[in-house]
Amino acid sequence: MRIPFSALYFHAACHDDIGKILSRQGWSVNDK
Repeated sequence: MRIPFSALYFHAACHDDIGKILSRQGWSVNDK
């Protein structure tokens, strides 16, 4: 796994499930 792939995967995950978790913790996601 390389850094670019990791970044893309994290970005996608952030908008999928992690985004909801971060939302619960108080993080701000302006994309979704």
